[in-house]
Amino acid sequence: MGITWFGARFRRSQRTLRDYFLGGRNTPWWAIAFSIVSAETSTLTVIGTPALAFRGNFGFLQVVLGYLFARIVISTLFLPHYFRGELFTAYELMQRRFGQRLRRLTAGLFLLLRSLAEGVRVFAISIVVSIILSLARRSWSSWH
Repeated sequence: MGITWFGARFRRSQRTLRDYFLGGRNTPWWAIAFSIVSAETSTLTVIGTPALAFRGNFGFLQVVLGYLFARIVISTLFLPHYFRGELFTAYELMQRRFGQRLRRLTAGLFLLLRSLAEGVRVFAISIVVSIILSLARRSWSSWH
């Protein structure tokens, strides 16, 4: 219900495609930062990171440093193109720079890889739900 309310609240301010993709260019930095973090955080992050750290494996910190490095590169190389060219998506930049075929390839690869990643995430959360339901069933059985 909260997500629906949140979306409905911001929908009123979006009148055009530019407003939808670029936020009318008046979105505060903290909202963009939360959006990026929420897009990068998945079930696997929430479940796996504490387990890895508990076992002494801090290799996931490399990912965090990689995200930081990538944000700096994106901010310096790609964002200026968005502001100069009124681009709505990265695919428009790909098309302008490298042509329609590469834009289609990158969009297709993105969709394929996101689908595979979401499948892994759904599988991971199904393991957690299975464990919870198994524990609940055992509790229920011991009460009756």
